[in-house]
Amino acid sequence: MRLAAIIAMSLGLVGCCCFMFQGDPYYGEYTREKPDEKDVVGIWVANARSAEWLKGKGYAVAASPALELRADGAFTMEHMPDCWRVFFDREREGLLESGAGTCQIGRHQE
Repeated sequence: MRLAAIIAMSLGLVGCCCFMFQGDPYYGEYTREKPDEKDVVGIWVANARSAEWLKGKGYAVAASPALELRADGAFTMEHMPDCWRVFFDREREGLLESGAGTCQIGRHQE
């Protein structure tokens, strides 16, 4: 009887762990509707609180990071900390990056 209870609890724990660790951990933070373009287009500049946070993480923030999103899908970024892409390319090196390109609003998963 005791062995059966231990096995049942073990299977329950394994099942819960499998359920909890599947999927995207940020799923609950995504918007459920496509944002209106006018709400996304613009210039985004780091505020003083963000600059202090970056300094605490080891970034030498001489100029405020900025991101400009234009209505035609083009963007430019200046002095952007490399932590924005740490999961995609490599580990964070504490560098500031600048660049330009194109982007589009789309769905991430369902």
